[in-house]
Amino acid sequence: MLLAAVSLLAVLFAVLRPSWLLEQEWPPWVLAIVAGAAVGALGFQICTRTRREAPRGSSGNGKDGVAEGEAAQFECGTGEPQREADGSGIGIAAEILANDKDLVNNLIETAQAMILIVDPAGRVRLVNRLFEQATGYSLGELQGTSWLEALVPEAERKPASDLFQQLRDTPEVVNHVGPVITRDGSLRQFSWRWKALVRPDGSARAFLGLAMDLSEREGMQDALRKSEERYRAIVEDQTELISRFKPDGTLTFVNGAYCRYFGEKPELLLGHKFWHHVPKHEQERLMKHIACLDRDNPVSTIEHPVKTPAGVRWQQWTDRAIFDEEGRIVELQAVGRDITERKRVEQALASERSRLYSVLDSLPVFVFLHSADYAIRFANRCFVRTFGEGTGRRCYSALQNRSEPCPECRSREVFLEQRPQNWEWMIVRIGRTYRMYSYPFTDADDTPLILQLGIDITDQKRNELDLRQSEARLRVLSARLLSAQEEERQRIAAELHDSIGSSLTGIAVFLQSILLRTDEGPPPTNAIQQLINVTENTIQEARRIMSDLRPSMLDDLGILKTLDWFCREFQQLHPGIHIERAIEIAEDEIPDPLKIIIFRLVQEALHNIAKHSRAEYVTLALGGSEEMITLVVEDNGDGFATQGAPWDESLRRGLGLTSMRERTELSGGRFTLESTVGEGTIVKAEWPKSPSDDSKR
Repeated sequence: MLLAAVSLLAVLFAVLRPSWLLEQEWPPWVLAIVAGAAVGALGFQICTRTRREAPRGSSGNGKDGVAEGEAAQFECGTGEPQREADGSGIGIAAEILANDKDLVNNLIETAQAMILIVDPAGRVRLVNRLFEQATGYSLGELQGTSWLEALVPEAERKPASDLFQQLRDTPEVVNHVGPVITRDGSLRQFSWRWKALVRPDGSARAFLGLAMDLSEREGMQDALRKSEERYRAIVEDQTELISRFKPDGTLTFVNGAYCRYFGEKPELLLGHKFWHHVPKHEQERLMKHIACLDRDNPVSTIEHPVKTPAGVRWQQWTDRAIFDEEGRIVELQAVGRDITERKRVEQALASERSRLYSVLDSLPVFVFLHSADYAIRFANRCFVRTFGEGTGRRCYSALQNRSEPCPECRSREVFLEQRPQNWEWMIVRIGRTYRMYSYPFTDADDTPLILQLGIDITDQKRNELDLRQSEARLRVLSARLLSAQEEERQRIAAELHDSIGSSLTGIAVFLQSILLRTDEGPPPTNAIQQLINVTENTIQEARRIMSDLRPSMLDDLGILKTLDWFCREFQQLHPGIHIERAIEIAEDEIPDPLKIIIFRLVQEALHNIAKHSRAEYVTLALGGSEEMITLVVEDNGDGFATQGAPWDESLRRGLGLTSMRERTELSGGRFTLESTVGEGTIVKAEWPKSPSDDSKR
């Protein structure tokens, strides 16, 4: 019973796990038991299939060719060979298996290896279903046919025939690899393990072959080999540097580009660490980069310098960590590329940016760069002086202390339209007005920014306002000058008519009277004397009128003598006003065109004092420094408010203060007026020592 059980177990192993069986080196006695058990089982299958698929006596058709007596040996449970096996392990196994035909049939049909049994003449006796599927033939098509002619290519028949001869001569298992012709004519590569099934007398009863189809495996191996070749070709042809290394830096693979880049052969790199390529001051940073990789972040990129035969260059590496089942890094795959030129460009850009920022810092206007969210990226020195540190802050907060963008800001339009914008902007918190210029700007990292430039135009706006007011005053003054010119002409005409005209009329009357008396005798002396007096008065009146128009003394004696004369004349007309003169400039220091301007200002100032101030004391100062000529007329009169009213009032009353201001400014000087109600008035005019073209004219 034990031997029968072993035999049955051998058959089961042979049928159910043939691939596993073929891979083992079994002792001969085991293989003998398996072969014997298989023969007992397969003998039944042969007789069963023969009865089912081929009629008895079919040997006569020439297809079977098996002797009737020999075929009887394969009859299930009959024949002498079966009786000869009685008492042996194989016979007992065959007897056991013969009692369960369905079991044997199922074992053969479900075996995971192809089974082929041929008789000593080389004719096919049995194939299982897996063999049928692999070749496309059915058992009915193959049974009784020559194995060599039906399934073996002609070129392989001689080695196959020699194989069968070898099986007859040896009890050992013989391995063989060869092609098999399938039903569609294609060839499939089979790996065979052949065993001769022998009778007790040692002659071959049949040959048992177990086969594995190598076509798919070889195809897969070929595809794998080609894939590996393509992969290596791709890797080797890459211009990028490709390597694999262990966490400690030991290289396990490098491509050709890597070797060429560092000028080293693969055998000098593989199995060695790459740290000698990395400058010492960068090694710690690279180690930290490798250590930070984990399952959540298996890929990371780093840029660092490396040492090459050509010198220090820059590389960018993308490293991917490969982990074991416990999450430890076992290897890293890295792809690198040379970024030296990019680094040079970046350094050049940084240098240019530094120079640009230096230029922007030196500008007398404030400049800043901000992003789309109004965050300031850069602010120049003028910005910091005016508004404080701005980098990192929102521009509307730094400039206006606002919590949201300014409504008048044009930055949004610049971002959308990519066109410059400019506008006037009043920054309320510092009370200054700026002309803002906004330009689209792209940072080195392609971030869109806005370049804002603000020019302080507060003084310009004030000057524009002053200019508009001056133009308004000038228009009024021009109209008033025309009226004044006509009034002056009317006054001169009236004076000529009332004084000189009447005097000349009197002279004419006296001359006619004397002429009428010449017939009576010599003219009386008193009449002639009266005529002389009238003539002298006429001459004095003419001189007075001419002096009012332009004193001849100014051209003959100069401005200093003329001012002395005018002050004496003024005090004679207004004895209640005392004038103190402080002349601290030489005559030749005053340009000729400026002399009449100074005289008219003094004349108008003293006239206003006599008419409006009710002053008792007046100081007249005319002096000079290295750069300026200064005239000051100060009184201790009533004074007045200087906020707007004096100019309007002076225009209403006459030329007055407005004419003094216009005369001074038109001659290239600066006119100022200081007055306090109840404390008097100070009129001051200043001219540069080098007279302007206007004053020369």
